[in-house]
Amino acid sequence: QPYQRLLQVATTEEAVEAEPPKEDRIDLPADIYGLTISVATSDLPQVLEGSRTTFHLLRLFFGLACLAINVWLQLMIVHEVDRYIVARAVHNTQANYAQYHAEVFDIDGNFLPDKWADWDGPKAK
Repeated sequence: QPYQRLLQVATTEEAVEAEPPKEDRIDLPADIYGLTISVATSDLPQVLEGSRTTFHLLRLFFGLACLAINVWLQLMIVHEVDRYIVARAVHNTQANYAQYHAEVFDIDGNFLPDKWADWDGPKAK
């Protein structure tokens, strides 16, 4: 078993003594959110304290612009999905229900079982 050796090493005293020293660095995700964390923690303080080098300003602007574009694209995708998929599905469901209610109920809102048995409208599958 490949994990047996790992478990054996992890439970011995030698493994505890041989731990590498802890570093002050952590790995950030390699995506736009990692970039934003990076510029917010390294470049933003530099700019706010007044040491405005072109490099810090450019990197800060680039990181925040990428984040803004990313969020805008996500919102546009949600909007288009709502517009072209969800809205059509809701409209079709409402139209089907209106047809069902008009053909299977009487004017007073009473259910007509004989009409339901013979109804040829759209039914849930």
